[in-house]
Amino acid sequence: MKRNWLLGFMGFLMPFFSYCQEFTAGFYVTTNKDTIQGEIQNNGYLRNSHICIYRASPDEMITEFNAQDILGYQIGDVFRTSRSLEIYGKNKFTVEEVFARTLVNGHLRLLTFSDRSGQQRFYIENDKNGIQELIVTTRTINDRRFTDKRYLGVLKLFTQDCEEDLALDEVKYGESNFIKTVVAYNKCIGSTYVESAPTQSGFQLDVMPQVGMTFYSPIDFIAVSNVFVLFEEHPN
Repeated sequence: MKRNWLLGFMGFLMPFFSYCQEFTAGFYVTTNKDTIQGEIQNNGYLRNSHICIYRASPDEMITEFNAQDILGYQIGDVFRTSRSLEIYGKNKFTVEEVFARTLVNGHLRLLTFSDRSGQQRFYIENDKNGIQELIVTTRTINDRRFTDKRYLGVLKLFTQDCEEDLALDEVKYGESNFIKTVVAYNKCIGSTYVESAPTQSGFQLDVMPQVGMTFYSPIDFIAVSNVFVLFEEHPN
């Protein structure tokens, strides 16, 4: 019975596995700002944040780039920019070179990428305050769980000239809520902005590695191994 369930589950995932291996029309930008057209391999949200696999055509050899090698790359209509970002974890910050995706581009910008553990990270940026991560942490003390919503303080810092109009204390941690908040702020100050399609769909795979819980869309499963998977409706 268990074997049949496993086979059925893997059969369900096979279309997503093949999807993640496809090459799609795209380009990358060299450090000299030259645009090189060709095809980029879609490796799922996690690996796309750290690697760019390029070929000029199906008959050509594959070239692999990391975020130090190029300025960015585009798959289809999604562009990822090479950024050096501070990542918070285990009570300290580390710096990592990644390919970040801009979800909202305007006076206030919202960026995202997946770290190497599979956790989706969010950052906001403007010309005055630079860039900061939107962080939420949880800890358990005497069997009671506490949530530290550090991201609210960062949102208030970056949006203080419109804070009263944004109801920031009610903003829950998550991609769709951050997009709405950053868009609302840009509208509030009269800034033009461009909103990209969200990375997450309503249906998610909740993946639980050894530490913490991370949310993936189905096509990201290929980038994760040795994990236990639960199906659940992802709260937007």
